Amino acid sequence: MHRAAHAPPVGDSMNPFRSVAKARAARRRHEQLMAAAGRLISRKITSGFRTPQYEATTADLIALAFGRHQLTIDETEADRYIAAARAEKGVTR
Repeated sequence: MHRAAHAPPVGDSMNPFRSVAKARAARRRHEQLMAAAGRLISRKITSGFRTPQYEATTADLIALAFGRHQLTIDETEADRYIAAARAEKGVTR
């Protein structure tokens, strides 16, 4: 009993693998969202529609991210990923 009372607390700060796993999960999430936004932008470009009603929207990315990767994102985050994908592909509004 005395040993357990003196054992160091176990938590995220004591587990170096936890921070590595979190970083890996964050990187994977970012890659998945960038891929989804990139696919969305590419589809909009290759479909030949350049009119405003066919622009990639945050709602499109929110649905695609959930449908393909089971990721839930908000409109602000979706807007950032769409902007990043546009910049990556050299597409302006």
